[in-house]
Amino acid sequence: MAHTFDSTLTASASEKKGGLWAALSRGFVAFCEAQSRQKDVAYFEAKSDEELAAMGLKRADIVRHVFRDRMFL
Repeated sequence: MAHTFDSTLTASASEKKGGLWAALSRGFVAFCEAQSRQKDVAYFEAKSDEELAAMGLKRADIVRHVFRDRMFL
């Protein structure tokens, strides 16, 4: 008995696998970016309230400020 090869099944599985790898890749990049920005957060958190005010920041806004290009808040 001859077996037929269904290319649509293979393409579908391949696309799903590619989508998974792409999603994992995006997640890893986001994680690395967050880790690198942790130093920026620590920099601002080490400032006094007066120093932050002179920069136009409130302590509650530090994370939003550091991630302003990613969070769109």
